[in-house]
Amino acid sequence: MKKTLRALAAVGAAALSLNTAAATNPSAATANSSQGDFLITLELTPFIIVNSFEDMTLNATANGDISQSQDICVGGYGFDDYSITFESANGSTGGAGTAAFELVGDAFGNVVPYGVAFANNTTDTDGDPSTDGTMSSRFTRQGTAADCIDNGAENARIFVSVDSDDWQDTDDATFNDTLTVTVSAI
Repeated sequence: MKKTLRALAAVGAAALSLNTAAATNPSAATANSSQGDFLITLELTPFIIVNSFEDMTLNATANGDISQSQDICVGGYGFDDYSITFESANGSTGGAGTAAFELVGDAFGNVVPYGVAFANNTTDTDGDPSTDGTMSSRFTRQGTAADCIDNGAENARIFVSVDSDDWQDTDDATFNDTLTVTVSAI
């Protein structure tokens, strides 16, 4: 048993030594040339960006639900996956509201709840809904920081929706909220 454990330990130590190179320096001078080597390691701190936001105006039509989307860019380097959260300045996710996401009227302070959903592409016509500001999924990074900053790429989509039952019996004509989107490298 001890011989087996020693053999396994020796194999493990040999495998580790193959994966870690150490600088080698000659211990004596040689004729005409000399050689040494060293390991170069690049360590990246993950950097992430979300941009391409534009203010969104929702226009109601008689007795109809309201739905609109906005394409954004999520990019970076040093990570494969990211998480995303949403925070409503008026809603319970970031303010004092009772619904996760809330629009508040300018004149009378009427409150209209709204929904938020997310897709990690720009082809989906609906996304995964966020009921509490978080998303249960991890998302694979689709772009680099340069894609978002220099190239104006868009690779993800945010959906905003308002049920007609929530806005048809209000006194206010204009409602506002600020939705904060946060992405985090995983």
